Amino acid sequence: MIKTGMFLILFFVLFLSPANAQEKLTFSQAREISQNTGKPLLLDFYHDDCESCKMAAEEMDTSAVVKKALEKAVYLSLSVLETEGGQLADEYKVGNNYPVFILLNTAGDIVRRWTGYSSVGHFAAMLKQALADLSTVDDRLKRFKKNPTFADAATLAKYYSDSKEYLKALEFYAQAEKLGGSSIDYSYEIFSNTAGAFWDDMIESDRLFAAADRAVKSKKDIANVVRVGLIMANIFRNKNISGDLAEYLQAGIEATSGSRNDKFREYNALLRADYALHIENDFAKAVQIKKASMGAGWESDRDKSFAFARWCLDRKINLEEAEDYARRTVNQVLPGKRRAIVLNTLAEIYYYQGESDKAVKIIKMAIEQDPEKEFYKEQLEKFLE
Repeated sequence: MIKTGMFLILFFVLFLSPANAQEKLTFSQAREISQNTGKPLLLDFYHDDCESCKMAAEEMDTSAVVKKALEKAVYLSLSVLETEGGQLADEYKVGNNYPVFILLNTAGDIVRRWTGYSSVGHFAAMLKQALADLSTVDDRLKRFKKNPTFADAATLAKYYSDSKEYLKALEFYAQAEKLGGSSIDYSYEIFSNTAGAFWDDMIESDRLFAAADRAVKSKKDIANVVRVGLIMANIFRNKNISGDLAEYLQAGIEATSGSRNDKFREYNALLRADYALHIENDFAKAVQIKKASMGAGWESDRDKSFAFARWCLDRKINLEEAEDYARRTVNQVLPGKRRAIVLNTLAEIYYYQGESDKAVKIIKMAIEQDPEKEFYKEQLEKFLE
């Protein structure tokens, strides 16, 4: 699953049956097929720089397990960068983590949604679970009010979490823990939704720290301990709060030290770089750690060098070098939405270097590349101020 990578493209097709790919259809055509066949409609929203999306796209095409799982549904993949996909992504509150799967009944009401793709088995299990009970979200809410159950509480919590309705998600995760007994631990899920609510100025910092402390102490999943550190570092960078960030970073560093898992080694480097930056106040060391983690030849790799520019921009450090890599990338990507993404990054780098005139010039170029995206127009207003 991708947690960022802010915008991407990929080619998707619609499977009327998983063994027989048809020409790409529109959403309204897929809805009509769903109604005529009585099969629910599975929407798959993707971004093309998302590794999980790429893996999902390939396995949708080749895996017998996935094709079997899709036999009872109409499947439609949607690029969030294309016009219809982008509009539907806004309508269904898809957000910036991909891929996002949303199952609709034949009437077009939401049954389930989940984010991410890790394996054929996980996808098949999630779809099987969704198809086993086609109750809509509204159905579950009414049912839960009359007869609260762990299954409905957990399903509703996950739905509201994925749709970024953080306070509702927190309510149902608390209910799920209460109904599920002592073996149920949603400490990380509670933390991540608390962090989302704090980011949107819905709750106070004391509640955030309490949720972070509980999630770190749980240690149910090493990856979750790491994510707490990364999320807290991002919050400290962007929100005016005080507290002990070091303990969260250190917990993640210790949890991943010496790991042979490539992903954990990557996390370890990210955490150590943030520790150097935020705790030791040594930005040069942070940059050195980040570069060392990217592998030989990363400077010549378009995607890796651009990701490095974004990493620097996110932390407002090393912006001159970040500018160089972002400028190089502009002409290495296709015109249109992808070039607009890179131009926006370059414009932001100029803005935070105090070069507002250059930022305005570059963001206007981004608008020319993707005139329908309102975000770039908002950026222009910010730079003009």
